[in-house]
Amino acid sequence: MFKKLFKPKWQSAKPQVRIQALKNLNVSDENDFHIIELMAKGDVENDVRLAAMKRIPQREKLLTLIKQEKDSGVRFAAIEHLISVLSEKGTGIDPVVRDMVGELDSHALAAIVEQTQNADLGCLALASIRDEGILESHAVKLPLAQMRQAAAERLQTEDVLERVIKASKGKDKSVWRICKEKLNALREEQQQEASIEQQLVELCHNLETLSRLPYDNLYGPKLEHLQKQWQRMQHHADNETVQRFNRAYSLCKATIDDIHNEQDRLAEETKRQREALQERMAACEQLEEAVRQLSSIAVLQPGDIPALQALLNTQKTRWEEAAAVVEPAADERKRFSRIHGLLQRALDAVRRLSEREERIREAATAVLDLQEATMATLQKKQKELEKALGELKWPEELAWPESLKLHQQALDHFSRLQTKAKAMEDEAINNIRSIFNELASEIEQGHLKPANRLLKEASQLVKHLPMKVASGHQKKLRELTVQVNELRDWQGFVATPKKEELIVEMEALIETEMDPQALSNKIRRLQDEWRSLGEADKGRNKELWERFSAAADKAYEPCRGYFDKLSEVRQANLEKRINVCDQLEAYLQQYDWDSADWKAVNEVYETAKNEWRQYTPVERKEGKKIQDRFNGLLDQLRDRLHGEFENNKAKREKLIEAVDALVELENLGEAIEQAKALQREWREVGMVSRRDDARLWKRFRAACDKVFERRDQKREEFQKEREQNLVHAEHLCEQIEQLAEGDLSDVAGVRQEFRQLKQRFQELGNLPREQQDAIKARYLNVCEQFEAAIRTAESALHKQAFRELWRRAAICDELEDTLLNSGQGEPFAGAPEAEWNSEQNLPGEAEALLQSRYEAVLSALQSASQPSPEELEANGERLHELCLKLEIAAGVDSPAEDQQKRMALQINRLNDGLTHRGEALTGARLMEQMQVEWAAIGPVRSLDRERYGKRFKAVLAQVEG
Repeated sequence: MFKKLFKPKWQSAKPQVRIQALKNLNVSDENDFHIIELMAKGDVENDVRLAAMKRIPQREKLLTLIKQEKDSGVRFAAIEHLISVLSEKGTGIDPVVRDMVGELDSHALAAIVEQTQNADLGCLALASIRDEGILESHAVKLPLAQMRQAAAERLQTEDVLERVIKASKGKDKSVWRICKEKLNALREEQQQEASIEQQLVELCHNLETLSRLPYDNLYGPKLEHLQKQWQRMQHHADNETVQRFNRAYSLCKATIDDIHNEQDRLAEETKRQREALQERMAACEQLEEAVRQLSSIAVLQPGDIPALQALLNTQKTRWEEAAAVVEPAADERKRFSRIHGLLQRALDAVRRLSEREERIREAATAVLDLQEATMATLQKKQKELEKALGELKWPEELAWPESLKLHQQALDHFSRLQTKAKAMEDEAINNIRSIFNELASEIEQGHLKPANRLLKEASQLVKHLPMKVASGHQKKLRELTVQVNELRDWQGFVATPKKEELIVEMEALIETEMDPQALSNKIRRLQDEWRSLGEADKGRNKELWERFSAAADKAYEPCRGYFDKLSEVRQANLEKRINVCDQLEAYLQQYDWDSADWKAVNEVYETAKNEWRQYTPVERKEGKKIQDRFNGLLDQLRDRLHGEFENNKAKREKLIEAVDALVELENLGEAIEQAKALQREWREVGMVSRRDDARLWKRFRAACDKVFERRDQKREEFQKEREQNLVHAEHLCEQIEQLAEGDLSDVAGVRQEFRQLKQRFQELGNLPREQQDAIKARYLNVCEQFEAAIRTAESALHKQAFRELWRRAAICDELEDTLLNSGQGEPFAGAPEAEWNSEQNLPGEAEALLQSRYEAVLSALQSASQPSPEELEANGERLHELCLKLEIAAGVDSPAEDQQKRMALQINRLNDGLTHRGEALTGARLMEQMQVEWAAIGPVRSLDRERYGKRFKAVLAQVEG
């Protein structure tokens, strides 16, 4: 009850009582801790809430209360308490605490900084302060060094840093050092920003200049190079610069896009045209392939017409569609028209052939069956052939059908028949009168047999006469035919007594003693005479022939024995010839031809021929076979002999050539000895053919005679040679004089020619004694003249080479200046090849060095790659050093500011001279080498090249003057 009358002290109206009550509450007791937590959340007094918070040991509870606290002072004190608690635990500042501090206002932060003894909390609060004035005060006045340093690290402006440096100088070294370093870094950054700003301005200017230039091959690389520069510096650019760059870049990009769009359009147009061309070519090739296939098959059939017509239609449509894209060339159109027309004609021809094939075959067969015909008949057949063919024209490129081949055969046969008929017609016209006259003459003379022959010929000729001519001669032919028939009747009456006489003569030869050969000849003569007579009277011709034939058989009976014995002789000769062939064949097979005695072989050859001639006569049929065998064996033996003869002939030819060569041999005694040795070799050479033996010996003997005749000519030739040498020597001296007075620009070539002339003079033989001293003195004099002239020419060429060196170096200088200034938007006009290339030589190794420099600067211009500042500095230093070296070598004073460096170079030169004694260059040669080194040095700042170039050339001018 009393408890209800009295309130607990933590509920007292007095703050101090509540604070004291908090100290008596046990945080371990759940009820007490709840009271503490309620007082920390809801007590109206700031000090009470802060005291309650300080009694709470849990981090999470304390963090929650701090977040809920409205008063910044209480929050700061609570945060400080929390940090001290965490510091005792070694956990550092909690991230949530960091966030809380970041949310405090400037007054709370200032209170933390000024009141806290926790350096970490103070530094955390300083990190959220942005007022330079407050930070300046804290950097100078805060008691904790760590917090002063943190405040100094937060300073950014130049004037504040200068004031803090002044205030901390001699008082706080760490703050002074921090501010000093930040001030230096700030000023350096300002300088860099100023430089970057200038670079940005130049970059925008270059890009704007590029946007106004026309497109070329280097436009894209230049834009890419400028874009890369912008990417490196764009974070330094302000909005105005960014907008300026973007405007210029958009213009450049639009230029490139326009070009690319145009190129794409042209590429697309080119693609369409190319595809159209390919389509047209494919159409032509498809039709040509069809022609090749049609040419390879036996014949084009009517069944092939639909497929071929469809192919023609589709390919024509394909061609016309492709031709609508771009107008085909004349040769293209001609190609398609030709092949399309060919296939169309083929279709038309197949259609017509199917209609006319049977008529064509009939007409052709009718012509081919003719063996001979008159012109009238042939004209009729020709009309039938033409009518059968009609308007059919078969393409030559396609295989011909059998009917057309038959038609062509008929035409060929018709042509032959026509030629033959024409010839017979001409012959008939030319011969008919003479044959009529000859026939009339034979009839008049009573020659029946030739009259019959002529009558037959006349009849044939009349058939071949033209219609207009034949009618006039047919009447004459009928009259002559009647006359021949009358003569035939008369000849039969006359021939009968003559044949009876021949029978009597043949019967008289029976059992007549005559030489068998003469008897045989007599019988043959009577038989020939019988055959020359015509027929006898009708009814007796057979009877008379049987009597004549029986008598001839009986009369020939004695001849049979003679001819039988003659046959035996012929058979014996045949066997002997066979024996000769067998012996000759065995000889050819068994003889050792590797070690043949060719004289003996030749005797066998001659003996075989002689024996063969002895064994005659022989039967014709068998004799021909054995004669062929003998000729073959003899040819084999002759070939072997011919091989030996040709071998020996070649040996003798070589001996003749050897003797001929001795005529030119300088040593006459040696030539004579060799000629005698060759004569001995000649006698040892084997046989040659008779035809070649005498001819070769005549040539060999004549060659030997020439060798022996040389003795008489030697002295005369020696004297002539001396005189000729004198003429040559005078001519050589004149040539050397002309060489010395002529064009000496090609020193190497002129020296080579001079050496050749000297060599030719030294190779001259003996000279006439009277003129020998004078010509040699003249030779020495002209050689001295040449040497003096060539030295003068070499000096002039040497100077010209160095003028060319400086001319090409100036070209490189100009190109390198263009490269260094290309960032200002000046386009590269291209390599000055015409100006660079020259036929003038350069000194020594300068050609390669200058060419390397020239190619390097051209490559840099094309790729828009600038030399680095280090390279420019190094090259300028090389020019400076060359100036000093040239002044040392020439003994010319150097500027006062270069005296120390000149002294160092002189010492180095002295040391090098001691180390490489004998290798060092001196005088003019050293200065020439320096000029080459100067010309080979690459890109240099224009100011350095102008300054050192004037100095270098001034020394050269002083030396040459």
